[in-house]
Amino acid sequence: MGCGVDTRAFWDESLKGMEAYVEVDAKPVNDYKIKVLEEVKAKEGLPEQVCERQVISMDFSKESTKDLPAHGLKEMPTCWVLEGLVMYLDVDSVKKMYREICDLSPAGSLVMINIMIGNPASSPPAAEEVFGEKGWTQGSTIMFGDAEFNYGRFPNETPNGMMGFIFFQK
Repeated sequence: MGCGVDTRAFWDESLKGMEAYVEVDAKPVNDYKIKVLEEVKAKEGLPEQVCERQVISMDFSKESTKDLPAHGLKEMPTCWVLEGLVMYLDVDSVKKMYREICDLSPAGSLVMINIMIGNPASSPPAAEEVFGEKGWTQGSTIMFGDAEFNYGRFPNETPNGMMGFIFFQK
């Protein structure tokens, strides 16, 4: 959701064997990304996609997550990635999106939410409330710089106390 110019479908080897990688964003964002990918392909080539990639353009002023099936989203266990998204929305919109994700997700689904401590919409309590009441199991919360989420980018392995991810499973 809110994939922006993400390019995971071209490099993330963990996606091999997945039925589809679905990118959802507004049409102007998707159009820009398609244009950039075409330019890169023409100049230097693109790597092969590691799995099928489906692009869904939504008008977020008129549509919401619940409308994804009308755009071809299949009912299947899904790993929802909400990265760099919820911190830009208000709490009510975020909770609505979480509820719609819960309603669209069969057993075996996962959600990864980029959290930002101090931001009411993207702090763990908002996610814990909705996913908890919908019967999802909370997994770990990891912060950028934690030992399992460092990748050599944080000096002295000092975790970032403000930003990270929280995980839930249905």
